[in-house]
Amino acid sequence: MQSTADFAQWLGPGDAEALDALRPVLALRLDPMLATAVAMAGALLLAIPVTWVYARTRTGRLADRSVLETILVLPVAVAAIVMVVQNSIALAFSLAGIVAAVRFRSALKDTKDAVFLFIAIGIGIAAGSRALDVALVMSLLFTATMLGAASFESMRGTLSGTRAAPAARAPLRLGKRRTAILLVHAAQRKGAEAAVEPVLDNNAKSWILADAAETADGRTALKYWLRLRKSVSPADLLAELRAAGQRADFSIELHAAEAAEPAAVGL
Repeated sequence: MQSTADFAQWLGPGDAEALDALRPVLALRLDPMLATAVAMAGALLLAIPVTWVYARTRTGRLADRSVLETILVLPVAVAAIVMVVQNSIALAFSLAGIVAAVRFRSALKDTKDAVFLFIAIGIGIAAGSRALDVALVMSLLFTATMLGAASFESMRGTLSGTRAAPAARAPLRLGKRRTAILLVHAAQRKGAEAAVEPVLDNNAKSWILADAAETADGRTALKYWLRLRKSVSPADLLAELRAAGQRADFSIELHAAEAAEPAAVGL
């Protein structure tokens, strides 16, 4: 391959001057490349504990897969941007203008998700500012704080005899067929089935286990279709299931089912 000097012999005087002007732009500077790679890799590694604690503490309907992926990727992107705009006020103002022009229309399911996004941004800024020690403290301390808060909430629910049940919820109303969907989130599938299904045998005219899947935090999600007996109210079923849940370590949700869907499974 010909060198740049050999290639310049084929150019005129004006073209050679233009090539000389482009050399600083086209040159590969190893030190900034290495610093950027270290900052982005460090941001990714330090985002993993935050991502893990989100999957651990946000279960059921509170979990949002898009937020989970954003927490992991956002610090990497922020670190790269901070490396670009460092020591350049003009680039910083240009970036602010670009961000202001972009509209984000995604709404968070829970305001607590914003806390995870803020800490992800903070990790990215610290990593991009070459302060990985600060980013490490942020990641570990936030992870420990959220785990402690989740443990305290679980302990408080156990002592009060409830498992994070809503304080004031309107009574569930079922249709004429009295069909419902029961969602069970359990640490162990066999233990949950052994506790839930006898309750369904006593209170439901018919029931079927429609789905069983593993959630992001390693727990099991069970979905039952059921048809309640006329003599059993949804509140009675929930009370009996919650009593069983305290012994077998699972949480429940009961929802009214659409009339057409239970018919598809023979209820």
